[in-house]
Amino acid sequence: MRRNTPQIEGSNYSWKRQLSLGENIADNGGMKLAFNAYNKLMARRGDVPEPALPGFEEFTPESMFFVAYANNWCNAG
Repeated sequence: MRRNTPQIEGSNYSWKRQLSLGENIADNGGMKLAFNAYNKLMARRGDVPEPALPGFEEFTPESMFFVAYANNWCNAG
């Protein structure tokens, strides 16, 4: 029986979910630990605001954490 593998539209790229499952779980766990550490750091700092990046003024500090995390996954070919 053939399994469906996710595929990016318009490409021949696909991956087998089971092969990356352990990595995905580890990445998720690492992100949760980092976010918890970030929240603890922010609680210790109190109400000291972080300076906003130009163009990101509307983002909350928590949202910026995830923007920064996602940026780690980006690369230019």
